[in-house]
Parts: sequence; C-alpha cells; structure tokens
Amino acid sequence: MGKDERKRRKSKSGRTPKPVFSPELPPEARDLFAEHPDLMAPASAPAPKTGSDLRRTPGESVAALFFFAGLEVGLWFLARWILHAVFPDGLAAWLSGGAAVFGVFLLIAAFVGATTESQQRALARKHHGEYLLAEDWDEDATALMLRAQQAVRAVQKSEVNKQGLLDAVKNDVVLPEQLWDLGRVLQQQSVLRARQAELGKGLGDAQLDQILGPQRQALKLSATAMEEKVAKLERYAEQVHDADAVLRAETVAAIAAVDTDRYVELLASTEIAGDSSLIEELSKDTSRVHSTLAGILAAALETGQTLALPSKQDPPPAG
Repeated sequence: MGKDERKRRKSKSGRTPKPVFSPELPPEARDLFAEHPDLMAPASAPAPKTGSDLRRTPGESVAALFFFAGLEVGLWFLARWILHAVFPDGLAAWLSGGAAVFGVFLLIAAFVGATTESQQRALARKHHGEYLLAEDWDEDATALMLRAQQAVRAVQKSEVNKQGLLDAVKNDVVLPEQLWDLGRVLQQQSVLRARQAELGKGLGDAQLDQILGPQRQALKLSATAMEEKVAKLERYAEQVHDADAVLRAETVAAIAAVDTDRYVELLASTEIAGDSSLIEELSKDTSRVHSTLAGILAAALETGQTLALPSKQDPPPAG
C-alpha cells in the first residue's frame, strides 16, 4: 500500500497519532521538531538529501535573491537622495558609498545563506529514522497507536502520577519507551502488510497460503503481541484512573475527619452523644478509604513495572 493510500484511509477516522521519538533522540532535536514539525520526514521514506535552499528550490531562491537585490538598490537610491538633500555633497557621497558597501555585504550574506544547508535541516537529516510519524503506520497500526497514546496521556495527566505516587514505575521514562518500541514494530508491520498486499494481487487465497503462509502467520503473531502490549497499557491506565477516583475520595474523607470533632460537639449538644457507634463510623472512613487506595496503587504499580523494556539496541526501521 502506497503512502497516499495510507493517508486516505487514515483520514476516515479523523484522528492522527502524534509523532513518537526514540529515547536516544537528543533534547535539542526534540525541541527543534516540536517547533518545526515540517522538518520531519517519515522513516518509511528516504532520508532527506543534503541540500541548501538554492538546491532544493532553485526558482524560488533565485527569485528571492533578485528581489532582495532590487530592494537594496531601490533603498540605496532613496537613501542617496535623502543624504544629498540633508548633508553637504562630500559627506553625502561618503555616507552613500558606505551604505552601498553595507548593501553588498548583506547581499553576499543572503547568497551564502541560500547556498548553505541550515543547521536545522542538517539536524533533521541526521536524526531521520529516530522518530516516527503518522505516515509510517497503516490503518491497523494507526488504530493501535491511537489507543496506546490515549492510555499514556491518561497516566501522565493523572493526579496520582502528578503527586509522585507512581514514581516507582518512572512513567516519564517507561511510557515514552513503550510508545517508541510499539511504533517501530507497527511501522515494520505496516511495510510488510503493504508488501504482502502487493505480492498477493491476482492470487487466490489458496495460492496466497501456499506461497506466503509462513510470512502471513508471522505477521499475525506480531500483530497479536502488539495488541496485547496495548491492552496492558490500557489496563495500567484504567488502574491509574481507579486510583485517581479513590484519591479524590480519600481527600474528601480526610476533610470529613477534620470535621469529626464538630460533629461530636453537635451530637453532644443534642444530648445523643451516648450513642458512640456513629462517631466510630466517622473515624473509620479515612482509614478505610486509605486502605482501598493503597491496594489499587499496589496493583497499578505491579502492572506498570512490567512495562519496563529490557535494554537493547534499536534495529533500523523497515523501509
């Protein structure tokens, strides 16, 4: 399946996955791509070629240089006329000559800039393949990536994560690693699915199974494994969501515990303080909710810690 077809199929859902980045990508490159996403190219596409603006867009670059030169000449004539109208001829000639020299230097600088590759483009070319874009995934892969990113966002935005109750999982490291590992496999699956679809044109199911049977089975097993990985992320996000709900309940219970003395005074003032069962129930609320939160957090931490990836070298993306 070609890139245009994958784009067309993605547009049906109306949702597009965000780029995922290799954990090895330097922070300066990540910041650059966040500010200039147009510099990124899909890993499935060839790496951007070395080239200046003049080589990539010669017509536009030459036109821009001519426009800049013409603008400089016009401004120089205007400045020369003003200088001769204000200053003596000798001083005006000297100032207009200096302005002309300055204009020449500016034109040279513009030409050098047009013929030299910018540092931004060089950095984008250097790190091609260390990030993955929506164009790198087909429709099936996109659906999984969207689910995974939604689960990761839910964990990162949760209150228990913000309060450091999940620090043992190191979500700021583990979850991006999970998305990168998932994204690489999904990109490889997308490429292989497209190849199988291309090879299978004009063949019947029996012929396909005979020729591509092992390959199709391997792809199916890989897809099942990625489905399970995403399901685990979603299970972790659900547990974190439950912990958030209990944390809010614990906050309410803690506030209620602070007010317990006021309720005791209220009961005493109405001469029914002899019935202590209600007071005891009030005092138990906080400890009961806290125990529930501890249990849910323990389950979430156990799930989250199984997400950590073993140390390994990234294979090159398929393409």
